[in-house]
Amino acid sequence: MLPRYIQAFLSCRLGAKQLERAQSGQVQGKITTEDVACILIPDVQGQQVLVTNLDKARSARDGKLAQADALLDGIDDLVLAELGLVAPKKDGRFIFAVRLGELKTRCDADYQCPRFRALRKSIEAGKHSVGSVKDLCRRIESGFAAGRQDQAEDQTDGVPHIRPLNITGRGQLTFDGTKYVPRASVKPGDMLAKGEVLFNNTNSTEWVGKTTVFPGGRDCACSNHITRLAVDESRVLPAYLAALFNALRGLGLFGLLSTNFNNQAGINAATLGDLRVPVPPLSLQRKVVAIVAQRYVDADRLRAEAAALWAKALEDFERKLLAKGEKGGSKA
Repeated sequence: MLPRYIQAFLSCRLGAKQLERAQSGQVQGKITTEDVACILIPDVQGQQVLVTNLDKARSARDGKLAQADALLDGIDDLVLAELGLVAPKKDGRFIFAVRLGELKTRCDADYQCPRFRALRKSIEAGKHSVGSVKDLCRRIESGFAAGRQDQAEDQTDGVPHIRPLNITGRGQLTFDGTKYVPRASVKPGDMLAKGEVLFNNTNSTEWVGKTTVFPGGRDCACSNHITRLAVDESRVLPAYLAALFNALRGLGLFGLLSTNFNNQAGINAATLGDLRVPVPPLSLQRKVVAIVAQRYVDADRLRAEAAALWAKALEDFERKLLAKGEKGGSKA
């Protein structure tokens, strides 16, 4: 048998079902070498053809996934370009000097580094008006902490507790791996409102600042690692602010703005509120939001096409494999 054929068989439904049945263990499933040795694999003719067809489908699938990633990876540059912001170049300096009078706000090196100072100046000198985040919001507050002992054992009576892992690196809300808290422990004011901007205020330096907009549609609360911003929509659109925050995070702004403790970067509500950001006319904000939304739609379509293509390829592999077995001349 070809090694690639064995790998393909174990990855398809027929092989995976055998592996699943062979697993043992209650808390963590395991499978032994002896279990693997007992897996039945059809010894059919034409294994290379079957593998080649799967490789072609895999290549087509990966191509679509790469297109989806490229669409999403380009969002930050698109947002910055629409706003006329140019990312400061990295000059590699580790030693620099600033005037004493410029240290009134903060005296840490990250905040005063040339790259961050240049970015702040470019925002202030941009072609659009600038405002502080606190002036653009009706309310800025964090969620509440809920340790393992505070979580709901019964999810049917629990409320999803949005945490940093529920916001993807590209600013999309996901409920994969969601933790729940008892509904009785959630106060009315703790419930997220549709249109609230959710800002990840504590994470690794790379990921602090990833942001999404809560779409509503279900009762949810959030952890203290998420800052909730209820924006004044007469001045700024929630989706625009989220897209802007994600673009600025990509530039490293929030990593430089944050303070660090216990190997985590953090930005409190006051620091976030003082941040000054470009506030273009609502018409331009709507244009940015529409472009970003279309990128997400196109990326989701490509990912769905990739998943369907691969599912069909595995289905064809199984069907042809079984057909070859029924013709005779093969054994398990």
